[in-house]
Order: sequence, then C-alpha cells, then structure tokens
Amino acid sequence: VVQAAEGCHLAVGADFPDEPINNAESTNQTVFDVILWCDHRAAYEAKQINGTGHSLLANVGGAVSPEMEMPKLSWLKRHRPKTFAAARRFLDLADYLTLRAAGDVAGAGERSLCTVVCKWNFDASARAWDKGFLQAIGLSDIDEDRIGTAKDIFDVGAKVSRGVGAVAASELGLAPGTPLGIGIIDAHAGGLGCLGVEPGTSLEPSPPLVARMALIAGTSTCHMASSATPVFVPGIWGPYDSAMIPGLFLNEGGQSAAGAALDFVIETHAAFPKLSKEAVSCNVRPAQVLSRRLAEVAARQGVPHLAQLTLGLHVGPDFNGNRSPLADPKLRGSIVGLGPVGTTAQATSVDALAILYLATVQALAYSTRDIVDKINHARAVIGVEPIRAVMACGGLAQNDLYLQTHADVLGLPVTVPHEDSAAVLRGSAILAAAAACQFPSVADAMRGMSRGGRTMAPCLDPELQRFHGARFEIFKHMQRHQQEYCAIEAQAAAAQTLGAQSGIASPEQDPKLTTYGAGEADENVAVPQRLGVSILQAHGLKHMNNFTGDNPYVTCEVQHLDPAAGMTRVETQSVAEGDTLNPFWGETQTVEPWFQGESLKFTVHDKGLIASKTEGKAVLPPDLFFPQGFAGMVAISGLPHVLLHVIVRPLGPLDTDSRSKKKKNKVKFGKKSKQCC
Repeated sequence: VVQAAEGCHLAVGADFPDEPINNAESTNQTVFDVILWCDHRAAYEAKQINGTGHSLLANVGGAVSPEMEMPKLSWLKRHRPKTFAAARRFLDLADYLTLRAAGDVAGAGERSLCTVVCKWNFDASARAWDKGFLQAIGLSDIDEDRIGTAKDIFDVGAKVSRGVGAVAASELGLAPGTPLGIGIIDAHAGGLGCLGVEPGTSLEPSPPLVARMALIAGTSTCHMASSATPVFVPGIWGPYDSAMIPGLFLNEGGQSAAGAALDFVIETHAAFPKLSKEAVSCNVRPAQVLSRRLAEVAARQGVPHLAQLTLGLHVGPDFNGNRSPLADPKLRGSIVGLGPVGTTAQATSVDALAILYLATVQALAYSTRDIVDKINHARAVIGVEPIRAVMACGGLAQNDLYLQTHADVLGLPVTVPHEDSAAVLRGSAILAAAAACQFPSVADAMRGMSRGGRTMAPCLDPELQRFHGARFEIFKHMQRHQQEYCAIEAQAAAAQTLGAQSGIASPEQDPKLTTYGAGEADENVAVPQRLGVSILQAHGLKHMNNFTGDNPYVTCEVQHLDPAAGMTRVETQSVAEGDTLNPFWGETQTVEPWFQGESLKFTVHDKGLIASKTEGKAVLPPDLFFPQGFAGMVAISGLPHVLLHVIVRPLGPLDTDSRSKKKKNKVKFGKKSKQCC
C-alpha cells in the first residue's frame, strides 16, 4: 500500500486551535486542519523568504512559491500563533496519510523525501534541514520533532517498518502488517505511472528515461523531467535529488491553473448554459462539444489548420499566477483581441466560446513550451540530453485537442497510457511493489508495470509551425507586458507614499541629520546599513553588439543623498554564452554603505570590444525594499519589454570597523558572496 496525496497540502495537527471548531473547547485530542496546495494566502511570506537570497533557494529555481510549506508555516506563525505553538506535528498530506495508515507513533512520523525536498526546502544533498535557512526565514524555533528529523525521512519506494496498522487494516479490509510504502505527492506518482510507458512505433529508438518529460495535466499541471546530473533552471523547481526516482535529479515546472483555467473560461462565458444543455443532450463532456464545433467552423471557413481559427485572439492563462518559469504569483489571466464579432448573438454563441476555448488551450501549450525551452537551454549549457518526448496523464490527457495542440506547439510526440486517468494509481502501485521487494528498484518497477501507450505525433507543416511560433512570441510579450504594468503601478504607489509621508526627514530636509563624515553616532545620525542584492535574470534584451556578440552585465548603484559621498556600486560578471537576450547571472553581492531614504539604480550594460553600451536603467525606491525586502521584476526604462529580476534584502547596520572606515570618506565597493542566490 502506498498513499499518494493530492498536491502539497499542509496538514496541521494541534490542540487548542486559534479558532475553535464547532465552538468546542479542547478535548485533549489532536484536531487536524489543512491548508490547500493552491491557497496563496502566504504570498507575502513567500516574498519575504525569497528576499533572504539564501543559497538553498537555488534548488527551487531561485524562489519559493506560496504553494510550498515554508511560506505556509510562516503565515501560520504570523496569523495563527496559538495553533502554530500548540501543533504537535506539521505534515504534508501524503505523510499524514502514511501516519494514518501505519498508526500513530512517537515523534514526527515517517516522512517522504519527495514531500520534504519538493515542498519543504529540505536539503537532500546533506540529508538534513539547513539551520541557517530556517534562521533566515524566521522559523528557527520550529522543533524537528514537528517536521521530521533526518532519521524520519525515507526514499520513495522504501518500506514503513511496522506496515499497515490495526485500525487502518480493519477499515481497509487488509491484514495488519501488510507492507506499506512511503507516501508520495500525487503528481509525482503520476510521473512514475506514465514515464515508463513505451511510446508508439513512431518513436524509434525509444527515448531514454532522462529524455522524457511527464506532463501531469489536471486542475493544475506539473512538468517533470529527470536527469543523472543536477540541472539548475531559473524559475523551475529543483534540481531535487531522488525526489521522484531514486538516484536521479528532478526538475519540476508547473501551471497553477490548467484545467481550472479552461473551466473558468468556459463557465464564465455567456454561451455556457447553451453549451451545457447541448452536452447533456449528447451525453458528452462540454469539451467534446467544443472540439466538434471547432471542426465544423474550420470546415466552413476552409482554414488549412484548425489552430488558425484563433488568429488575432490571444489568451494569457495565468489565472492563478505563474508558477514556472516566471515564479510570479501576481500574474493574472488576460484576453487580447476581442471584437468586432458581429451581432450579440454571434458574440455569445457556442462557436465563439469554442474559439476562445481553443485560444486558451493554445496558451497552456505555449506555457509548456516556455518551460521546456528553459529546461533544454539549461541542459545544453552543461551537456545534458534534451527532452525529446512527452508522456502525459491526468484529466486533460483524455482531451485529444489538448494533446495534439501540445504536440504541435512543442514539436514533440506526446504519449498517453492506455489508462490515461489511472497513472497516479499505477505510480502508487509501483512504489508499493518496490516496498514489497517485488522489484529490485523503483526504475525496474516502472519498466515492469507499464505497457504501451497512444502517441500523438506533431504536425510539422511549416505554415502551422510559423503560426505557433509567432503566437508563442506574442504569448511571452503578453506576460512581460503584464509584469511591466505591475511594476509601473508599484513604482507609482511607492512615489505616492513617499510624497504623502510627513515628519520623516531626509538629510536634504533636515541639516541635523548627517551621513558621511559624521562624528560619534547619536539619535540624530543616520546609521549606515548593508544590503544584500541578488541580480538573477533579465528578460527580453536586444542585440547591441553584432560584431563581438552580446555580453550583458548589470550594475547596482546606491543613489546617495549626500552629494559628497563616494560611489557605492557593484556589478555582475558578463554573460557571453547561451541565451544572452535572456541572460541569467544568479549573483548575490553585498552593497554598503546604504542609508535609509536612498534609492538603488540598476543599469543593464553590454560589454563591447572597446567600451560598454547602456541598454537601460531602473530605479528602485527605498520604500519598496526597506525594511521588508524586495523580490520581483523591475521594468527597464527605455526598453518597453525588458524586465530585470532582482532581490534586495536589508542586512542590518554596518559593524564598528566598517563604520569607522566611512568616516574617512573612502569609496566602498560591495564584495561578491560565494553563495548563489
């Protein structure tokens, strides 16, 4: 028996909850509550964690998601302190089900390496919790007996020593002691259940396991690819050591809303009642009605490819934020290209809904292509084989339009198991068989318990590929535009806040406040601070050096309020190889001195043979990063589509030695940290 639990729910077991259940007082019994995986209440806490710039964040693509457990625990500590303090255990739902099946035990209970590595920031390479990370994010007070000590954490495919407990055995009709395997997240079970499926005869030779990507497509979507060596991809979770297949590193992309996005588009359209009635009368799903309508409209209009019905209509599918590769929970869905559509009847027809539905399906495929492109680019840099085949499962794997669109957009074959909705069950059975020693390893169980599937080959007609290629570029522009809108609004709000403040003096407003050259500090002296600045990646740069090639780098300079102050500036290394229009630096540096009220200016340069050229600049006002820190995108002025991903975190006042050096008015340049962001 293996328990595969949906998503990364946080199960909280506590007596004396902050909000009594059914108005009942404590009964000295553990009360369990759950925070759903897609609950984004911890977006602020995730931003704070990302603002630390800790090196462990490199294993989640540079940023945690509010869907993960550490942000949720931080939220719980902040907003439900009694529950946080009284909780006996915090568990991922998969680990709770293992505990429920095996019976209660002293301590934290058995935990899956899959759950703690993928969702709890457990350091798989060290097989330990990173104390420095917990300290940095404000959770150093959480006892390991509540989240699992190292000895409580087991590989997937391992066996729970005591097997199925008496209570669960009675409830399930099993014998007590029946072999019980360590749990796993449902999407990862689906990955195990579909990656071992052999593609159709169109794929010869069959791609190896490390060249396949699992597409677990349901309410949300997970994109899972394994490799023998760790691959670090900005905005993509992982590399997770042995999180899905023991001995292999896992990279995991995803869409927070996939089937849910399609449902939203369908159910909010004026034609939904008519569509529902037609589906009921035909005894089919609404999506099948829409696919049939699309075929009919394409035939009437005589378009070469059904996909071309969406010409001029574009959808941004991030209705619940972007999980990968932008790691931006603030993004939202959008539709561009509405009207003119004729009469009201035409605009509210099932045919009009069908075309909007098709545009949304295409947008999900473009999002998947963005994830695959980022993974394959990172693989190419270190010589790892690219993804050459997609293995799909889940509810959307029953939708041929969705599958064929993905095959066409990716230019890759997409294979589904014959039992396309049972992959999670198969993955659970694979781990149960491994735990029961029916196979020597999880990989052997995957091969032995999977059979052939149905393969959708891509249409490589140049006309269709040009169509999708152009729309993919528009898709990326739409995402960048929305991030620009958010950045413009945030900067405007910050400027408004600064202008509205009263009673807070700057050195220019109050001569009693001094910065450089100050004597001994007193209550009126501005205290010099240290900042940690992480410059992660730029998106959408333009070519500037056709002769020598692009070599972009970034400088960060403090805009000192004291005109007599020396320059405080740091810069990244230049990027000369790979995708230099979307360069990744991943550098964390210390900027000092900085004084409260001073902005940071980021400048993107392109290093030439003789001199450097300036691509553009962005100024980050202090209210955006002090005192809480900042993690996100800033818009580059002069370049309407360029965004720079940065993290700024206050590190506290300078020490006495550093402050004495400032009295001599010497220029202080930041030092590079040995830790990657």
